[in-house]
Amino acid sequence: MSTAKKSTEPKAIDVNALVKAIKDCLIDKMQIKTTARSHDLPRSSLQRYLKKVEENYEDLSAVADDELTEFVRDCGQRTPSNMVFTTAQEKELVDYILKCVNHYYGLSITELRELAYQLVKKLAVDYPANWDEEMMAGRHWYYNFMRHHRQLVLRTPEQTSLNRAKAFSKTNVDKFCKNCDTDLDDEESDE
Repeated sequence: MSTAKKSTEPKAIDVNALVKAIKDCLIDKMQIKTTARSHDLPRSSLQRYLKKVEENYEDLSAVADDELTEFVRDCGQRTPSNMVFTTAQEKELVDYILKCVNHYYGLSITELRELAYQLVKKLAVDYPANWDEEMMAGRHWYYNFMRHHRQLVLRTPEQTSLNRAKAFSKTNVDKFCKNCDTDLDDEESDE
């Protein structure tokens, strides 16, 4: 007879129920054990989240539900102990990289590592000492960052061909714009 194996996967916590339980405990002063049972949450998890919320908010009644929900979601994500930037700071860095890409200015791996080093200096956060040697973020930070943000793909920019550069002249651009105007006028007249 085989024994049933216990699942090693942590139970997913309902964020909305957790937010309600936090408010019940901190605002309505309900007991943790009773609140955890009524919202079907592990007591230890509720205690952990309560501690984080109490450390970050003095008056919970003034905090909007969506702000608290976002905070609880961020707290629930496991972050490595060697993580340099906070989740919000990493999100801003990702947004900046995507903005650069949308403006056709791609970043190479070295440029991203240098940018991370500059950001660390500007924000005055703790970072590994070996970053100062090369004046850029380390390779381990880069690989972890890219693993967390799979939507990013950094490549070394390629040179523009000589023919393409020559073709980008004032006369060719004017001709292109004139053709576009003609096409747009034709479409408007067809309607």
